[in-house]
Amino acid sequence: QTITMGAFLLTVPGVHNAGNILLNLGDNSRLGTSGLGNSMTWPKTGGDDYLYLGGLWIGATVSGQNRVMNLHYSETDWRRTPSTPFTLSPGISSQDGIVTYDDQLAASPAIGLRVLQRSYQWADTTRDDFVILKYTVTNTGLNGNLDSVFVGLWLDPDVPTTFSKNAVCYDASRNLMYQSDSSKTGG
Repeated sequence: QTITMGAFLLTVPGVHNAGNILLNLGDNSRLGTSGLGNSMTWPKTGGDDYLYLGGLWIGATVSGQNRVMNLHYSETDWRRTPSTPFTLSPGISSQDGIVTYDDQLAASPAIGLRVLQRSYQWADTTRDDFVILKYTVTNTGLNGNLDSVFVGLWLDPDVPTTFSKNAVCYDASRNLMYQSDSSKTGG
């Protein structure tokens, strides 16, 4: 899918659209498309855009220097690993996404990581309101053993049309992040 942003075109390699959520996937850890529409829409038909942008951050200490690979500050830190396909097809779920990216061409000194990102979305009504993301991170050995490695997802979620009333919270008892409109009451 190609999205026009002014004079620029942004290519989105895959879009999860089997269930009630429409989620754009990049081949460099990108989740969403910076508010260009249909980043993460629920319900997918006529719904609002709930994710401005997100991606994978990994930090490590290499030879006493702290380094971070991320999409947020550098579009070039993660790039699809050459000769690896981006696929989105039926498998374990109605739509399995698979992409491999690495930091070998990063703008800053590379940590030496390869990431296998898998995503799963179902179409049946008992589990059509979510997408599962699974990451396998491998040290390629570029910098030997790595020290103090930290891995995390960053997400910029929004409740559409009520940005000033966004409430993004974490329920520790369920290990669950959620968002809501803080002006609404009840369940």
